[in-house]
Amino acid sequence: QQRDPNRRRAAIAGARAVAVPVIFAVLTTVAAFSPLLGVEGTMGKIMRVIPLIVIPTLLFSLVESLWILPNHLS
Repeated sequence: QQRDPNRRRAAIAGARAVAVPVIFAVLTTVAAFSPLLGVEGTMGKIMRVIPLIVIPTLLFSLVESLWILPNHLS
């Protein structure tokens, strides 16, 4: 673990270091939940709620972890 006296620079460097793995983790999870949006019938009405909550939550979490949180930490 590296210490940087400049907190802002350290927060940005940390976010950049994990950006690609985090982005791909979120995108693969979004891709896994996306097919549930296409389920039809009664089961589709029940299952559709899950990706409608999970996908926006994951995308907001991605924005929070890569852009908002590093600014708060710096």
